Amino acid sequence: MLLQHPCEGADAQAAEANPSFQLKCHPTSLIDIWQLHCGTRVTMRPVLPQDSALLGELIGRLSSNSRRNRFHAAVNRLSAAQLRQMSCVDYQQHMALVITTAKHGQEQVIAEARYFVDEPGQGGIAQFAIMVDDRWQRRGLGARAMHTLVKAASAAGLSRLRGEVLAYNQPMLALMQHCQFDCTPDEWDDSLVHTQIDLNRPRVHPAVPKRARWLSWLGKLQKSTFTQSAVFHA
Repeated sequence: MLLQHPCEGADAQAAEANPSFQLKCHPTSLIDIWQLHCGTRVTMRPVLPQDSALLGELIGRLSSNSRRNRFHAAVNRLSAAQLRQMSCVDYQQHMALVITTAKHGQEQVIAEARYFVDEPGQGGIAQFAIMVDDRWQRRGLGARAMHTLVKAASAAGLSRLRGEVLAYNQPMLALMQHCQFDCTPDEWDDSLVHTQIDLNRPRVHPAVPKRARWLSWLGKLQKSTFTQSAVFHA
């Protein structure tokens, strides 16, 4: 997912200038704590200003393929200003979630998901993006983050979430189908697939998929038009 927008709007500018503003608006209802099958305890929460360095570390740990999937470009690192923009959000026009765990007593961000409203107004439309640390992929983090992001967007009154996925990124396309996004190949660029979900459409909320179901979906996708090797595993 591309999505590398700066913070925009009065609230977002206030958040970047004064982190205490962001704390007042922090949507604690989105906090989620659970235990993975391996026994590791993880926490999903809305991003905070002090997460900029942790987000930079996450991006630095990603493989080159995972960074390309996230930014659609050969990105090695982001500037301090760009990381501040990622961590200073208003939770309205720009929502960001991080999934964290503890390593040697220190918090570590292992995944993030966000949306940014690019068509504001009543029933606005937002772009989304997601990335998961390579070492933490295939554990359901991406699915859980996307379900929460969709929930937050719907609660915010948005009408649609949309994004672009590289066509060879089969696991991400499987995740989109699992989250009930429509996936449409680009008419002119066969390297891109457009994904979107109508937030006003009634949806069934399936459980986070188990590994066996992931493999089944990937097998079906390998027989579809998206037949190149997969490099992102949510």
